Amino acid sequence: MDWIPFVRERQSRFAEQHGELDERSLVRKGNVAYAAGLGLLMLGDPDAVTWLGRAAATWRESWQGGESWGRPIGAIKASLLAGDDEAAGEYARWALEAGAERSESPIGRYAAALACSFSNAGRMHGTPPTPSASACACRTASAACSRAPVSLCASASRSRAYASG
Repeated sequence: MDWIPFVRERQSRFAEQHGELDERSLVRKGNVAYAAGLGLLMLGDPDAVTWLGRAAATWRESWQGGESWGRPIGAIKASLLAGDDEAAGEYARWALEAGAERSESPIGRYAAALACSFSNAGRMHGTPPTPSASACACRTASAACSRAPVSLCASASRSRAYASG
């Protein structure tokens, strides 16, 4: 696949503003920034870090509370793929403070499991786990849900190695 036109189109869509910059348009902007970041990651372009960070920040900006757990999940994943453990920790704390552990929805519980597993990601990359994640008990997550974040962290490690050389 030719990633350059794909990335340029997503970057252009991120820059476009149609109407009011409301919650839904911010989510869409985050989505296209994430797509651009992934495309740049596939190219081995270091600018992937900027676009993945932009996606995470835009999803955070769009948060209005409630049960919109895909946004913290996306922000944590984008930060891990960008190699930004500090931001991933901040987004993990955000998910936990927003009540992901207490969520009745499977997606909310997945957000909690991902946030809790960040302590494992920290150990994998030689950084200490975040206090919120260390204290977190993800008893509500299913076994499959608990394994998924660990797989993501392993994928992030491989992506970092791919992007760096």
